[in-house]
Amino acid sequence: MSTSGQAHDEAKQAIIAELDHLEILDNQGNVSARIGYCVTLFFGEGGTLEKRRAAFNIYKHYCSLFVDHLSHYQAPGSDSVRRLNDLSFLDKSEAKIERIPEKEPLDFAVFSHGQTGKAEDDDGVGHFGFAASCVAPDQPGELMPVDRSSLSAFISAGWVRKHGHARLLELVRDWSSQLKPFHGICGLSVIFDIIYSSTAAKLHSFPYIKRFPGLHCGDSSMFTVEIQPHSSEYLFTTNWLTVLSADFSQKVGGKEKLVAVMGPTCPIHDYEGGIIIQAGDQAQIGDVNRGLVLDDYRRVADALKSIRFEDYQVGLFPVPEPLDAVEETMKWIGRFD
Repeated sequence: MSTSGQAHDEAKQAIIAELDHLEILDNQGNVSARIGYCVTLFFGEGGTLEKRRAAFNIYKHYCSLFVDHLSHYQAPGSDSVRRLNDLSFLDKSEAKIERIPEKEPLDFAVFSHGQTGKAEDDDGVGHFGFAASCVAPDQPGELMPVDRSSLSAFISAGWVRKHGHARLLELVRDWSSQLKPFHGICGLSVIFDIIYSSTAAKLHSFPYIKRFPGLHCGDSSMFTVEIQPHSSEYLFTTNWLTVLSADFSQKVGGKEKLVAVMGPTCPIHDYEGGIIIQAGDQAQIGDVNRGLVLDDYRRVADALKSIRFEDYQVGLFPVPEPLDAVEETMKWIGRFD
């Protein structure tokens, strides 16, 4: 890479890192959301001990990487939030994983809430968090027989600038190999409070979602709700990294066809169980107001459009009146079209 090219990349990364200082405020001046990186993976068989162990192993890895930035945790099978002083809670949590019946849903989380004071180079409050939701399929005859589980990990832009996008890709590849997801994404995202976020708080992020197409909407839970009456053959969305299982990649022609379509600026990486499509050298947010179009993001979205889920009845996020949530959801889903 030329000196000028390297300087340009460093300048882009510095701009992204400034997102750590951005606060999305509510009408009272309280922080309702921030901007950072998000990794979200959707997987099946969440009621099995094998998949729950895989999700928990990723959780442990996340905790070990970011312990200096974390302050609270929610143990498996518990509704209470506790202060995190060290990683000793993981042993007890892992034992609970083994005991909770497979037919019962299983959630666990860890996050930063308030200044931790654990590291001089702390990358900011609220930019780190991990939540997993492992569910068993409904019994036959129920209205929504589906087994759709997910995990989401949030990482500050400052950490990514310090360690590099290649390191972030490595994390996504490692976690995908362990979990064997249907599909998933990694890129810049709105980040809400992982435990206490409200509909009102999410409403204040809507202008950012509208203006910056590279931002994930910040909450994947409504997708899992909306897709329940359907099969697991549909994709949520795309971003800087888009994870596809081998089955999902075959639905759009397979890896060889995708390589030909993507071109050199969108490399495709293998993991144990599927592929990861990379839209450009690093994550971007774009800007509708300034006409900054994300061509690589568009290329990925176009190649995967045929398997994109579009049958929304409620919508992914709250919108201000008189806008319609489903209409705005469809605009966001098709933002790269």
